[in-house]
Amino acid sequence: MPTIVALRQRFDTIRRSELQRLDGKLTTLPPEARARVDEVTRLIVEKLLIEPTEQLKALPDEETQTAYTEAINRLFNLREEDAGNEGREVGATKIDDPR
Repeated sequence: MPTIVALRQRFDTIRRSELQRLDGKLTTLPPEARARVDEVTRLIVEKLLIEPTEQLKALPDEETQTAYTEAINRLFNLREEDAGNEGREVGATKIDDPR
């Protein structure tokens, strides 16, 4: 599902951005500890997203999936470029979209 991909990418981008922002404070750590911080933050993101991912995949019908997908896209301001596409909302048709 493109929305799940985009949501995971968004969370990982935030995670990496925060690690980069804190880079100056982490420079005193040995490389092994820095790698562990990276791993722990990645695991936190995975744990935060596992339940919503499973719930979205388990929705009973296409209409419900579309409604949830549109809500997630709006709540997290997801765009297809977040999933490597061209700028439309993921899994939704915008009013100004010429399709």
